[in-house]
Amino acid sequence: MPVLPTKLVRVLNGGNEIEMLCYPRLGEEVYSRMRYADIRGKVDKEGRDMLLVKVETVYTTRDEEVLCIVRQTILRR
Repeated sequence: MPVLPTKLVRVLNGGNEIEMLCYPRLGEEVYSRMRYADIRGKVDKEGRDMLLVKVETVYTTRDEEVLCIVRQTILRR
């Protein structure tokens, strides 16, 4: 994934959500694909800038059967 061009250097974990659809079979290769699902600028209560970055990772099999989807929120301040 490309690096976000920002001067906000503090990184906080805003939470994770895992949607499990099925389990891989023993010995099966698992692939992942990440993308930025959403990027929003905000101002906190003290008036400082921050970014809310939502990253989505989809795990699939070789046949592109979706195993699970992980959604992560990252706060940059």
